[in-house]
Amino acid sequence: MHIQTPGDPAHPAPTWQLRRRGALFPLALLLVALLFPCVGAASAQETPRTFQAGFGTGIGYTGVVDSALLGAGVIHMLGPDRFGGNWGLFSDFKMRTNSLTGDPYFYEDWTPRFVEENFNDRFVKDEDEFVIFNAGVIRSLTPELALLLGAGAANRNRISEYFDLSPERERSDVGSYFVEVPDESGWEASAVVGALVRLGPGVVIRLGYETAPGGLSFGGYWMLSR
Repeated sequence: MHIQTPGDPAHPAPTWQLRRRGALFPLALLLVALLFPCVGAASAQETPRTFQAGFGTGIGYTGVVDSALLGAGVIHMLGPDRFGGNWGLFSDFKMRTNSLTGDPYFYEDWTPRFVEENFNDRFVKDEDEFVIFNAGVIRSLTPELALLLGAGAANRNRISEYFDLSPERERSDVGSYFVEVPDESGWEASAVVGALVRLGPGVVIRLGYETAPGGLSFGGYWMLSR
């Protein structure tokens, strides 16, 4: 049986190189966030800016290790209550920095079943790509520490990687090619827990865990005064 495959580009970009470039993006953002305390110190007001007094709205970067490194988030503190604490709200969006669906050797119309029935190629691995939306509440514990709890939805796109074992590399000049796994892709619920830590007059970092994709979440925010 003869299978027609899409035309190959003249100079395909190696997948590992694309991933390495994408991983540099969050590192650059975190480096910029570390410079914010210098700016905040120069313009700090006499009124302390903490989770329990002074903080208003914050904007910044947030991501999930490996699965969704490109993202942005907003937090907003509502103001002190009669118990001396402070409630707040947060929302965020995260996604993968580069998708395998844009790889030169991604075959949109193929599935793992099609590949295994028509070729004798070697299965390499499955990889999940996510687009994530979350929202929830924040509760301050001390002037420097707050907890966050939320929920959301994550769109999982599972991609299978195969290695072309044909003598003339008919399906991929570089060996590897990719197909989607439709039966294991789709939307699913996500739960979020984490902590916010104040580092300076206007700088907050975030650490936590998200059930979908199931990994460490992290980030940083620049807080504005109320």
